[in-house]
Parts: sequence; structure tokens; C-alpha cells
Amino acid sequence: RGFFVTPSDSVALIALYAEKCIPYFFVDKATGKGGLTGLARSMPTSRALDNVAKKLNKDVYETPTGWKYFTNLMDASRISICGEESFGTGSVHVREKDGLWAVLAWLSILAYRNGCMGDVEKERELLQEGKSVDVSPPATKETDFVSVQQIVEEFWKEYGRNFYCRYDFENKDSASAHEMLQALEELSKSSPAEITGKVASHVDENLLKEMEIDSMDWFKYTDPVDKQVSDHQGVRLFLKGGSRIIWRLSGTGSTGATIRVYMERYEPDASKVLQDERTALKDIAAFALQFCDMKKYIGTETPTVIT
Repeated sequence: RGFFVTPSDSVALIALYAEKCIPYFFVDKATGKGGLTGLARSMPTSRALDNVAKKLNKDVYETPTGWKYFTNLMDASRISICGEESFGTGSVHVREKDGLWAVLAWLSILAYRNGCMGDVEKERELLQEGKSVDVSPPATKETDFVSVQQIVEEFWKEYGRNFYCRYDFENKDSASAHEMLQALEELSKSSPAEITGKVASHVDENLLKEMEIDSMDWFKYTDPVDKQVSDHQGVRLFLKGGSRIIWRLSGTGSTGATIRVYMERYEPDASKVLQDERTALKDIAAFALQFCDMKKYIGTETPTVIT
């Protein structure tokens, strides 16, 4: 109770446990068939899912924002589970966002971790044969219950934690928003050393030393199924150590533009993964707003919405 699981962590954990406790994804012991074919996340979604994919030896796809990109991959049997930072989670069973399925997936994880599932494959065989199955839960004390919080914190300690936050600047002047993104795009063509020099005039010196730049690009996606290219999907800044910042426009129209800034700080040290999220993201958030010169282009560094 009172513990929030981010959408990025949620899809990563569902993928991690899928072959253990969701019958649809069980691997047939006799034939070796079944299981997860692959995983996918939208580009702004944290890279927690990537860490799981590496552990499970599965392909992971990074797509532009938009469910249609997941659908293409599912139709081609390239992925089984996918998710996005804006709370959309789904799987190949329906090829669409399915919040109820995500809830059931988490209930399955809780049942599995608390010893309530027994031998699921054997029980499934018995049911198919028309035989009864004992579904009575094991006798456990409330203090022994493995909670959602415990499951998530164990995950962080093993895989590292992707501290994550999104700032939305809504209804801003469209021309100014585009000008800022164009400036970032131009900056992405430079080397890390050149980028550091170019932003030094408007970024705090200490932050610039702390946030060591690894690379920067303008995200471009080529669909592996139909080879269609989706360009100008947002600017990505990668920092050494696995952290990153993303800037992208959303909803440009008569009411103005929405600028979204995504901050992701990766912390591999198990002794530091339980720190307060706002504290962990304080420096990278300040750096993100200074780096793009937000105040210069739209007149403020105060977001309309923080998620």
C-alpha cells in the first residue's frame, strides 16, 4: 500500500516473471516451444526493460511513441510484451493496451512469489483432462507476505534502478518550441567535447562536470518489418554511466505545442537504489532544462505537469 510502481518498471517486471507465472508464456518442456519472442518499449520509456531483455537473452526493440509500432512487431511475431512510460502495457494476446491484463499479470506475480500457484503446468493439464485441482492457498502469516514493494526493491537491487521523471510544458508557442528542438538537433551533430563547449555559457559549471556527455542524436526509427522510416522523433542525450535525457514535441496545433522532457538516471549501486526519487533526479533535471536553454526559448523552467 502506498507504493507506486512506474510504468517502465512495471513492464520490465512483468516481462521478467512472464515465463514463470503467466501460462500463456510458459515454455513447453518437451518441445522447447513457447515463451517470450521479444520485448519492446517506446523510446522515452526507461531502459529497465533493456536490462531484463539482456538477462533473458531476448531481443528488445526501441520504437517511436505510438502503439502502431508495437502492433507491427507483434504481427510479425517479433515481440510478446510491450509498454510505454505513459501507462500503456500490453501483449500479443490482444495487440492493444490492456490495463486489466497488466493487473492480472501482477496478481500472477504476487501469487507466484507467495507460493500460491503450485505446479501451474500440472494443474493446467489436470483441468484440461476434466479433473479437479486443489486451489487452496498455503497457510502463511501476513508478515510473511511478499509485497509489490519488496518485489520491486529486489529488482532494483539486482538490476539497478532507473530513476525516471517527465516534465511537460504545455500550450507553448509552437515556433519557439520548434526553434529549441532545431537548436538541439544542430547540437547533436557535434562531438561530446564540442557539445560541452557550446553549452558551457548557459549550463552550471558543476553540473556540466557531473553530467559527462557520452553521445547525442536525433532519434530515427526504421521498422524492421515493413522498413518504413520514422524520423524526427526526439533528441536523445546519453550520459556516461547509463543515464539519458530526451526532448520531444507532442501535440503541435492551434493551441500551441507541448514540450516533453524525460530524465532518466541509472543507479547500479544496490546501496543507493532506495533513495528519494526527487533527490536522485534533482541534478539531472536541472541540467536538462539548462542544457536546452528552456527559459530562453519559452520563458520558464517551471513545467505544467510532472509525472
